[in-house]
Amino acid sequence: MRLAQASPAQVVVLALVTSSALAAPTTTAPGETVAYSVRLGSPAEQLLEVELRLSARLPLSLVMPAWTPGSYRVRHWIRNVKPREARAGAELLRWVRAGVDGWRLEPVSGKDDGRVHDVRVRYAVYAGQLADDSSHLDDSHAHLSGTSVFLLAPALRGRAHSLQLAVPAGWRVATSLEPAPGASRGSFLARDYDELVDAPIELGRFALATVTVAGAAISLALDDAAGRPIPRELPEQVRRLVELHARWLGPLPYRRYLIVLHTLDSSEYRGLEHASGCSLVVPGSVLEDPEDYADLLYVIAHEHLHVWNGKLLRPVEHARYDYLAARPTQLLWWFEGVTDYLARRSLLGIGHWDRRAYLAALGRELDKVQASPQRLWKSLAETSFDAWWPPRDPAEAPLSYYAKGHAVALLLDLELRGRSGGRVGLEVVLRRLAERPRKLAGPGVSRAELERELREAAGADLGPELTAWIDRAGELAYGGPLARVGLRVERRRLAARGEAGFDARRQGSELLVVSVERGSAAARAGLTAGDRVLELDDRRPHAAWRALLDPGPHRLRLLRRGNAREVRLVVRSLRPFAYRLVEVPGAPRSVALLRAAWLRP
Repeated sequence: MRLAQASPAQVVVLALVTSSALAAPTTTAPGETVAYSVRLGSPAEQLLEVELRLSARLPLSLVMPAWTPGSYRVRHWIRNVKPREARAGAELLRWVRAGVDGWRLEPVSGKDDGRVHDVRVRYAVYAGQLADDSSHLDDSHAHLSGTSVFLLAPALRGRAHSLQLAVPAGWRVATSLEPAPGASRGSFLARDYDELVDAPIELGRFALATVTVAGAAISLALDDAAGRPIPRELPEQVRRLVELHARWLGPLPYRRYLIVLHTLDSSEYRGLEHASGCSLVVPGSVLEDPEDYADLLYVIAHEHLHVWNGKLLRPVEHARYDYLAARPTQLLWWFEGVTDYLARRSLLGIGHWDRRAYLAALGRELDKVQASPQRLWKSLAETSFDAWWPPRDPAEAPLSYYAKGHAVALLLDLELRGRSGGRVGLEVVLRRLAERPRKLAGPGVSRAELERELREAAGADLGPELTAWIDRAGELAYGGPLARVGLRVERRRLAARGEAGFDARRQGSELLVVSVERGSAAARAGLTAGDRVLELDDRRPHAAWRALLDPGPHRLRLLRRGNAREVRLVVRSLRPFAYRLVEVPGAPRSVALLRAAWLRP
């Protein structure tokens, strides 16, 4: 391992990846390039000032993506764009709104001579949200998520694109874009628009560490508000993760890879994969708490695995991204659930978890599936398809295509290993898919192609199992696949605890009720989402408010739509179930050997 620390003024250059073959640097004549420059405006206003230069005929169509690949939420990023000025040479152009997500630029004079013009477009972008798929600017850093920053000229999408960043003095810039040969600091090239927006970009005074794996540089850029350093052991564990994934899935399809890590004072983990990196927003506790640190390793592993299962391979509906429309697919369970399963196996594979901790983690994933009543009436394929439109009802615990996809991936993996005598697992199937001549077939993968590859790997038709696990609602039958490796599901009662039946988040000294479970004690008391709880039994609710609600009656003083109310909440005693996987003692030798091999990824 080679650990490198960059100087404060250094530009950290990270090469891009677009396919399983390493890309040669892009070289394009200036007039053929779609060129962007970005200047950081006033941090207080959180505005990025962008200039776009290109050669095109008029009128010119420009659009802003409605979503970011990997984040299945329609955002309509155009809402953050503020037009400044557009000119063709010296002639002023008019911005005419064209559709939900775009403009048409046309001469103010109304004359069109049909010639190719040098067009300059200036606009600002509001960058006020620090999330995995959005852009953020303040006085300490700037994070650019390409789809929320760069206008697209659809007619020129396939041309080379360039980027010039105005980097403040004393700041670094880390990005996975290729540096422009011989150009100034902060100047980069992309083969086309897709490559430009699929590259994480971070500017600031972040901590930086780099390790080397098989000639590829893997870098971590940590933006932590408290200025804490990168945990000493993290670069080495990332190196081991990358080596494990390369052993599973084949040679690394990039020269360099960037992990941008932002910490917040929250409990949420958010991550977005890129072809040559990832953008993560995680709790600050990951830098100190051992359990949260394991979650950080899992998120890094998950996003890195997406280089293969999400970028080199992706649903056929996303083979060529349509940036303006949702393109639902029934295969998200594969691209997220299988990735999730392999990410958790990664922590076992690098030795961060022992077999006991790994089996406990699998049990917690089964808990997530069993916690959702939707599992009884909604199939995994339907849940995947509905990812763009999650239920609005806060009382309805949605079935996660991550969690149930993880459970199905476990069953598939064990079924493959059992039928092949341990020779083939899910990682082998994924490797074979990635090794196919994707230049001919493209990155899009269909359900039929997946089933064909699984059938070849298993040496038998898995159609009935896939139909039961993916296309039908109801409980999953874990018994058969688990028995192949001498495991069983054990359901056990946990210690009794109070169950109030509502969830809330702190807002200052109050609790904002987020959701109320149907039929729960909170529902019977008349508690409603949106209520602001001021006092619990004459006490202000603190961070550990749940501990105050032990079984028995409680008095809540609250505000509902500005009106003071008092409710009597009778908390019931509940002994919930938890699920875990346990090793069956006395398993036949062949089964025990298969289990031992599975637990040594």
